[in-house]
Amino acid sequence: MMPTNCPLFRDDPLRELLEQLKRCKLKFYGFYKPLNLIKISSHLRYKIAFFCVLQDLRTKEYREKTSQYFTMLYKSVIKFKLKYENIDIKESEIKVDFSKDQKKLMHLKNLADFEFIHKLSEYLCAKKWFIGVNQTKEPFFTSDNPLIKKAHDDSILGGIGYISHKTEFAIPLSSKYILIMLCPIQLKNLTNLTHKNCLVQDLDENNVSYYNHLQVALSYNYIFSETNKFEMMDKYLKATPEAADPFRKRVTSSWNNPE
Repeated sequence: MMPTNCPLFRDDPLRELLEQLKRCKLKFYGFYKPLNLIKISSHLRYKIAFFCVLQDLRTKEYREKTSQYFTMLYKSVIKFKLKYENIDIKESEIKVDFSKDQKKLMHLKNLADFEFIHKLSEYLCAKKWFIGVNQTKEPFFTSDNPLIKKAHDDSILGGIGYISHKTEFAIPLSSKYILIMLCPIQLKNLTNLTHKNCLVQDLDENNVSYYNHLQVALSYNYIFSETNKFEMMDKYLKATPEAADPFRKRVTSSWNNPE
């Protein structure tokens, strides 16, 4: 069921945020200074979150990752079942696969589930938001999978999606600005950062390189840059050629051994 506040908007909410940034004409002093805070209305915040979720769910990257996740899950269930029944079988003999049409149906099911999208949007709204300002000559990359999701939790159940307490989200607004969303538990000291405002922070060469590397690593097949210069991407793909394979393994499990 579609929520009553579902923003079926005509305008791009990221562009709306970008225009608000330009109007503010802030000077960026220090990380904790209140002058770096801009206000974002709850309506615009939800529109941006909803837009980001759609940008994630619509992609081929999401479709491939979802099918790999369910393949891994079903294999794990089968392995535990066989072990419980004392049936000895090689893991290589367990075959679970989805056809192209089945992958599409799973994908469409999530895209058509507005309650699901609404819930994910609320998770993003609950995070603490930053605007990163690129202070380098290297522009932010974007890709065919523009919403970055980076886990900062190495535990077995950690960092596995929107509800994780240690998942970082980011999406470029332009070559100069990027929106970063972190969980409150990661930012306990920033008491002045609430759901009604957003912290503006300068980003240096290391920061920009970090987000550009993530765009390349998490893309499906395409990277975009304002300058059409991709030396960093070429160097990364040379070091990790598997990242260029759209059918690469995306999902791993810490439960591979059912002992």
